[in-house]
Amino acid sequence: MIGELALRVKLIMRLMADKRVFPLLKLLPVGTLLYLVIPDIVIGPLDDAAVVGLGMSLFVELCP
Repeated sequence: MIGELALRVKLIMRLMADKRVFPLLKLLPVGTLLYLVIPDIVIGPLDDAAVVGLGMSLFVELCP
């Protein structure tokens, strides 16, 4: 699981540097990280994990 997360993060870093990826789409991982930093009302890290997982998956799937 940790290895898969590391591979996903590496892929996202490469996609962020890729000029073919639509610039507006690159806001998705940035927004996901901001969500982790900004305090939220929903309880606990469970929602954080769900948002990060969803954000990473959406970004990878929507990239060319």
